[in-house]
Amino acid sequence: MAKQFQDHPKGFDSDLDAILNRVYGSSGSTTFKSGPTKIPQSFSKHQQDYQELKDALSKLRDHREKAQSTMRMKEEVAYLQEQVQQLKALREEIEALRERLEAEPPQD
Repeated sequence: MAKQFQDHPKGFDSDLDAILNRVYGSSGSTTFKSGPTKIPQSFSKHQQDYQELKDALSKLRDHREKAQSTMRMKEEVAYLQEQVQQLKALREEIEALRERLEAEPPQD
């Protein structure tokens, strides 16, 4: 049955052929060959894609943190501007009360 697949390798991609040759041996010898194993190119591609995705997620996280920081700072500035407006209104009210007190005749 394995012979049929060897006669028609069209059904397998090159990575699978390499694995089958490594496991079953393409040379017909049964001795174990030790040596560096070549990493399949598809695995390298997946590793590269994984790293690119990891980098992209890291950049996205940095952008999100900066955006949130900027948004918090804008909220803080808006709050402080509102507080400044309230303080100005209170100052004007205090000045008006002071002028009224100065304009009133002293009561004895």
